[in-house]
This record gives sequence, C-alpha cells and structure tokens, in this order.
Amino acid sequence: MNWAAQHTDAPLGTHIWVAVSIFVASIAVAYASVKVWDLPIRAWLSARFLHRKRQADTVAAVEKAVQ
Repeated sequence: MNWAAQHTDAPLGTHIWVAVSIFVASIAVAYASVKVWDLPIRAWLSARFLHRKRQADTVAAVEKAVQ
C-alpha cells in the first residue's frame, strides 16, 4: 500500500490496476512455490518415511502368514 499512499493523486483506474496486478502476482508466486517447493518435498518425504513403514508392515504380515 506504500505506492497507493504516495500517489494519492493518481487516477482510480491506476490504483485498481496496481491492486489487481499485486493480487495476480501473489497468486502466481503461491502457485509456483507449491509446484516447485511443496509438492517435490512432500513426495520425497512420503517416499522416505511412509513407504518404508508400509514395506515393514508388509514384510511383517508376510512373515506372520508364513509361520
């Protein structure tokens, strides 16, 4: 809001354009951070911790069934 406070004499259309541009840019940054950071880290953590537990549970179930 610093730009809007410093440019009080700017036309209303310019204020709206700046506000909409900032909103769209923030949505784009959020989407990019989800795609580039969150999803790969989430997949890596799932592969690292959840699958190992599932494999251990599966091995334990198979060993129990064999006995």
